[in-house]
Amino acid sequence: MLQEVIGHLGPWPRDALAAMIDYSRSNTDIGRFCALPEKTVAALRKLWSCPGVG
Repeated sequence: MLQEVIGHLGPWPRDALAAMIDYSRSNTDIGRFCALPEKTVAALRKLWSCPGVG
């Protein structure tokens, strides 16, 4: 799963996700922008202890 995410979020996927969260993007918005399922975005937030519910 992580390889797929790296392909969509770039070489620093946690930082990319954190930046989008800082921009107040929802899981739906992030998923749409990165071509990832919303459930994957939610799982990554939980895995990487990113703030917000999404």
